[in-house]
Amino acid sequence: RVRRIREDETERYLVMFDRSDDETLQRFTSSSWGPTREALLESVWGPEFNGDRKTVDVHIRWLRQKFAGQVDFEIVTVRGSGYRLDRRPEAAA
Repeated sequence: RVRRIREDETERYLVMFDRSDDETLQRFTSSSWGPTREALLESVWGPEFNGDRKTVDVHIRWLRQKFAGQVDFEIVTVRGSGYRLDRRPEAAA
């Protein structure tokens, strides 16, 4: 859910998060290398989660969509490892 607000004649967007969004982002900030899929499944959905492991992939895709054009970082998939946050090249300049 994204909410539009007006500030000084400029439209800005407020990205709305739910509990799992917030917990997922906390895992990115609590690790210098970023979380693994297994770490996200256990910490966000709980150790008793019996659903599909692709749940994390879908949730990460939703977060990427929420952030699109709104933040100066992106969630990058690290093959065989997990995920990490990178600054967007245009934001670093």
